[in-house]
Amino acid sequence: FLGMLPLRVAAMAASAGFQGDWSDGSRQISISGEDGELVVQFTHSQSRPVADLSVANVKLTPPRGGKRYLEFDVLFPPDQSNPQGKAHWKMDSGGRVETLAAGQRGEIRMNRTEACESAEDEEEEGDEEYESANGGGGGGKQEE
Repeated sequence: FLGMLPLRVAAMAASAGFQGDWSDGSRQISISGEDGELVVQFTHSQSRPVADLSVANVKLTPPRGGKRYLEFDVLFPPDQSNPQGKAHWKMDSGGRVETLAAGQRGEIRMNRTEACESAEDEEEEGDEEYESANGGGGGGKQEE
């Protein structure tokens, strides 16, 4: 049992690089989990109802060439554009996704949505601290 502990810690650290909310503007996924087991859920899609999308066969690959990938299948009702009703996603921790659907390869660029929000929050907090330290007012951001 103790011999497995470092492996579990390594898996947890690797999976943490994927956890969070990701979006490419037309779809959003949420990746969560613990103990190296990840759960992927679609939270938004412009092309299909989210209720029609499910995710199966989620796995974190062993490192290859210094990178790990999160691979999973997206399942949905078959249609004319994809009679199998399945797309395979292979995502790196930077958000680059290679897709294979109905025999066609594609690429998607996902961005962390929570990183953008927290960066904006930190920037606003920095502005408030600056204004406070410099007598406030006048030159701060305007709300739109």
